[in-house]
Amino acid sequence: MNRFSFFSVLLILLVSIGFYPATEATSTNITKLKSGKPIEKEMRGSEVHVYLVSLKSDQFMFATVEQHGIDVVVKIFSPNDEQIDEIDAPTGDRGSEYISLVTKTSGDYRIEIHPFDAKAKPGKYRKDRKSSG
Repeated sequence: MNRFSFFSVLLILLVSIGFYPATEATSTNITKLKSGKPIEKEMRGSEVHVYLVSLKSDQFMFATVEQHGIDVVVKIFSPNDEQIDEIDAPTGDRGSEYISLVTKTSGDYRIEIHPFDAKAKPGKYRKDRKSSG
C-alpha cells in the first residue's frame, strides 16, 4: 500500500469513528445532591444517572440507594475523576446499596448509578444522602 492510500484509509477510519453513534449507556443530566433530600427516579437498562456531591477533605458521607424493581451498580469518582469505589451488593432488584465514604480531598465527588444488566426492564430506585460531617 502506498503512502497516499495508507493515509486515506486512516483518515476515513478516523472520520467514521468520530461520526459513529454511541451505543453504550446513555447519561441523563447531572444532579447536585443535598443531605436530607431524597431523589426517586425511574431507570431503564441503558441509562446512567450522574450525581455530584460537594465534600471537604476528611468529610464522611453515608447514603443509600434503595432498589425497587431494578438491580443497580453504584460507582464513586474522586474530584480528579478516579474511580474510588464500586458498590453492588448481591440483593438483586430489591434491597439497598450502601455508600460510605471518607474523603481524601475537597471537591465534587461524582456518583454514577447504572443497571447491573444493560437489558434490564425499567425499575425505580431511591437515592438518599443520610449524613455528612
